[in-house]
Amino acid sequence: MRKVKEDLLFGSKTISADVVNCLRLTASTLSNKYTRQVFEFLARNPNTNVTTIYRRLKIEQSVASASLRQLKNCKFVECEKAGKNRLYSISGKTQRIVSLLGDLKNIIK
Repeated sequence: MRKVKEDLLFGSKTISADVVNCLRLTASTLSNKYTRQVFEFLARNPNTNVTTIYRRLKIEQSVASASLRQLKNCKFVECEKAGKNRLYSISGKTQRIVSLLGDLKNIIK
């Protein structure tokens, strides 16, 4: 995916190139079926290792690892070392966003 190099004009507002690139990365990350499944799994099961994720979701280990890497690059997921394991959880900021989206979904129903 090519990065936007210049700020964009949206009506009378200017949107920085960094914000546009962040939004594009977010959209492309969550549009992937497996990455979205891993994200949703972690939202329900914090502090989970990759083995548990791929076994429960019935996906390949490499797919789970690639999805976690993408989510980590977007700062959606945090990783904590616990001995030989790495435990993954949704980041604090992302948890607040997920909570707000859940509230919004309930309001719309």
